[in-house]
Amino acid sequence: MAYPVYEDNGGIAAATDDFVDVPYPGTINADDILIVSLMDADNDSFAVPSGWTLIGESTAHANLSGSWMWKRATGGESGTERFTSALTAGSLVAGVMFRFSGCVGSGTPLEEVVVRSTLQRTFYSWDSTATLGPERLGVALPIVEDDVTMIGFYGIGSPWSQQWTDVTTAGSNAAFEIATNQVATATDPLLGATSATVEETNEFYTSCVFALIPAVLSSSSSSSSSSSSSKSSSSLSSSSKSSSSESSSSSKSSSSKSSSSKSSSSKSSSSSISWTEETFGENTGDDYSGGTEDCHMDEQNPTAQEDTNDLLVGEDAGGLYTAWVKFHITDKIYGANVWKAEFHF
Repeated sequence: MAYPVYEDNGGIAAATDDFVDVPYPGTINADDILIVSLMDADNDSFAVPSGWTLIGESTAHANLSGSWMWKRATGGESGTERFTSALTAGSLVAGVMFRFSGCVGSGTPLEEVVVRSTLQRTFYSWDSTATLGPERLGVALPIVEDDVTMIGFYGIGSPWSQQWTDVTTAGSNAAFEIATNQVATATDPLLGATSATVEETNEFYTSCVFALIPAVLSSSSSSSSSSSSSKSSSSLSSSSKSSSSESSSSSKSSSSKSSSSKSSSSKSSSSSISWTEETFGENTGDDYSGGTEDCHMDEQNPTAQEDTNDLLVGEDAGGLYTAWVKFHITDKIYGANVWKAEFHF
């Protein structure tokens, strides 16, 4: 599996001021994802420094506000980053910066963010959220604050694993935690709420939960096969909420692939055919010349034991190649039809 990986953090920084200088982790590589977890013992937000992006914040409670931000590392970061609260001088502002590797190399590296508003009680939990694909790393970043002796977070529930927790006794005291949950496929349970003890007395806490997207999917998350004959037949299978891959290794050949609703599909082709479009389902007009494409077959959804449809599979200088396709219902997974398609040229 090619999950994103939690690597380390730079430790808690705390101050009784309107800003806090949060240390960068000691080792940072280019394209690492840095995520900072910040708290203010008041209902104030934090300014977002240059190069950082706000993930979410909770500012509704007078005793604790939380803010979470991310940054894609250049590899040259060191020292500290200053985060400034709107409050002129607070009883406590604090933060910690976490480092992750193996995340997608462009765009936003996280999805399905859920921030829980501040509550007060002796235990904490975080809200459920879903993932949009396989091999995501669920991340939970809770914060707790109160003017008592802190003992931190403990008693976390499966499938979550506590990676680190620590406390600060500065100002009104606070504790931070990071917990992770490897989500193998989009059909796995949600990044579901857990519950654990914070203190023996009521505390103020808030949390942010999200899923980190992997840089690549491992071969174990995909099913693949290749064809080696000219204009040969190949099979195609699909199930709801699964991932797939497609490959082709011969001139004017077709390849086998698996695909699904809400999944990603990767493919490579050395064929002379220029894969340009498919004429069924949600793929009409998609460019299949390379890269990664979603492949949603649910609109075809054959319900009879056998069904047929024409499929435009590609083109070259000689013209378009249209395949007559025969669908066979073979099984059901998670209530969805699993079918096989025979390509006849």
